[in-house]
Amino acid sequence: MFKNLPRHTFGRLQAKLFPAYFLFSAVLVAISIITSTALGWSVGTVSLSSILATILTNLVYFEPKTTAVMFERHIVERKLGTGHEVGMIKSRDPKIANDPDLKVLSKKFGMLHGMSTLMNMAALGVGSQNVQRERFYGGMLCLAALYNRECCITAGVLKKEKKLKPPDKRANKKRRRKM
Repeated sequence: MFKNLPRHTFGRLQAKLFPAYFLFSAVLVAISIITSTALGWSVGTVSLSSILATILTNLVYFEPKTTAVMFERHIVERKLGTGHEVGMIKSRDPKIANDPDLKVLSKKFGMLHGMSTLMNMAALGVGSQNVQRERFYGGMLCLAALYNRECCITAGVLKKEKKLKPPDKRANKKRRRKM
């Protein structure tokens, strides 16, 4: 979107999208924590809680601050006659780009935006690590179940299933002839 919309339009759009994104993410992670706790799964609860903490920090602190600084920057840029460029972070005009007010706001915006992005990437990293761990434990559980099944059959607790024989082709031909 950044490369297809004027910078101020893109900023206003992101100001609407990101609160919804963080809220939706927080609700889904909270549901995951509640569900896993109710089912008695304690393996991923700590990592899910850390993901929820980073998302809520973004939702409550970084997103509102970043958006407020962005709108302050838009005001300064409008006074300087810039912000309508598509796909550019700053103006090509050195007089506008070196404006002291704009430089201060751009630095503050970059710092807040960077921290928000870092928090979001950390949540994604912990989430993907959690998925990999769950896949590993799921695989181990399947192996244990297969091993226990074989032990139960050996001990006589379970009966070994009879393998079905493939159908006899000659018997099928005889049945078809009778019809």
